[in-house]
Parts: sequence; C-alpha cells; structure tokens
Amino acid sequence: NIYVTRHGERIDFVDPEWRNTAERPTDPTLSPRGELLAEELGKYLKKHGNVKHIFSSPWTRCVQTADKVAEALDLPIKIEYGLYEWFLVAIDEKCRHYSNEKLKELFPRVDLEYKTKNSYPPPETDAQLHVRAINAIKTLSKTLEKEYPGDVLFVTHAAPKIALCRGVLLHYSGVESVSEEDFQPGGRGRTVNFNSGVCSLTQLKVFPSEKKTQILKNGDVSFLSGTDFFSYVFPSDRVI
Repeated sequence: NIYVTRHGERIDFVDPEWRNTAERPTDPTLSPRGELLAEELGKYLKKHGNVKHIFSSPWTRCVQTADKVAEALDLPIKIEYGLYEWFLVAIDEKCRHYSNEKLKELFPRVDLEYKTKNSYPPPETDAQLHVRAINAIKTLSKTLEKEYPGDVLFVTHAAPKIALCRGVLLHYSGVESVSEEDFQPGGRGRTVNFNSGVCSLTQLKVFPSEKKTQILKNGDVSFLSGTDFFSYVFPSDRVI
C-alpha cells in the first residue's frame, strides 16, 4: 500500500496576520488544530494501517505532520524532495525550508542517513508538476522495492498530493514515459480527481506484476475532527 496525505492545517490558514511578521512566510508551522489533525492521522494509521516507512516533503508543516504520525508508529522520517511543494515562481532563498540538519534539531525522528532520491524542483506549471510527480514515483518505486519494502506514507502538499496519486496510477499501470501534453485538460494523466484536504488520507494498493492499482481510499477524512479541510482543486481540473 502507498498512503498519501497532505500536511495538517497551517497557522496562516487561521491567522492571516501571521505572514506579516514571520521571518520565513513561505514555511508556516501547523496551527493547534493542524497538530490535532496530525495526531488523529497517526492514531488512525496505528490502528488501521501497517506503515513501515514515512517520507516527507522538507517544508516544516509536512515534517511536523509526519512527526506526529512517526511518534504514533515509532518510525523515522525520511526527507524526500520528490514530495516538494509546488511553486509557480521562484522563492527568495531566505524563505526556503530548513536544511535536514536543522529539521533534525527540531524533529529528532528525521533520518539524516537517508538521502533524497529526487532533486529540488524549479518553478513549474501545472503540467510540469504532474510530470515531476510521476518521475518522482518512478524513481522512488525502485528504492522502495530494494530498500524499503512494505507499506509507505508520503506526507506532501495539496497540489503535489493530487499529482503524486496520479503518478502512482500511471506508473503502476505500466506507462513508460509521459509529457506535459498528457496532463492538459482531458489528457490521460487527469482522468481521476483526488481529494486533498488537510491530513486527508489516500490509500493506493499497487499490483506491479498485474500493472494495476486499486484506490482504496480517496482523501478520507472520516477519522478527523471538524468539518473544514481546505481541499484543493487544480483550476484545470474543474472541467473534468
């Protein structure tokens, strides 16, 4: 099983003034409710899942979410750039995420021995994000098979969560290569919409030898408290 989740509720979702005084406004922490949702996700996976490995985007909100789950499951956190946030334009260097060493100081479960299998992405269009996502899945699948067998959890962001789930469907169906054209409205890479609320859980059961994937959960939030999960939809998906 490949589980994919989005980070918990961000502090700037509930405190619009936070960005005005933040030193690193592109790297918000979780809100108190965001921490609660991450804890609920961890409790759910402990009871109902069998996750053996946790991979996280390097942005604080993701690592903070992963840390709550890792605490519940007693697992390390592997920082993976294939799960990186989507940026349409370049961001200021001083606003970039923390280094792995700094993340380790903040979240001791971060595994410094693990080295990301994907590189830092440049600014991307919607279609380029999707191509990056399936390439990340292709790269990670080789690593998972050889070094990290068993169920995995990817902790990422709203748009990348959708793109990564689509990447899993394409990769494990036997698609060898893709282009940006595949991810234009109506393209073969956009045939499924995935829910992407905060801490929502998508579960994909892959059958590599049969070249198929079952969607067992699509953005499930039934185990989370509250009602507003800030789900995201790509503008180009609204025509699906």
